[in-house]
Amino acid sequence: MGPRPNTKKRPDGLTAASTARDVFTAYENVATSEALYDENLKAIDDLLTKKHGFALSEGDLHGIEYVYGKFYDFGPGINYTSSGGGYGYGNSPTYWDLLLLQPDVLHVLRIAQKMPNHKQHLI
Repeated sequence: MGPRPNTKKRPDGLTAASTARDVFTAYENVATSEALYDENLKAIDDLLTKKHGFALSEGDLHGIEYVYGKFYDFGPGINYTSSGGGYGYGNSPTYWDLLLLQPDVLHVLRIAQKMPNHKQHLI
């Protein structure tokens, strides 16, 4: 199985007609899973090194783990200053904010998934 976008089990009630707000709201109260995190991290490493043949160093893999860990820690509330660095003094928009500014983003992703050969453009 390939990597999944998150470390939470899919909540009931989501459909193809669900909006970005519906999706984020549904996932908001679902507990994260360390087992899914570990499974996804391994799937990401395998995808990059085995399927695509990238010669990643231990430092590269550690960097991927660090960034993915931040998404695990902060979820869709992640922003530029989530890990304590950067500028913006806490006024940075979150991932959630950015997606909700684009109400058609899920619709566009669904259309892209239906296009022939869409998988060739995915990591």
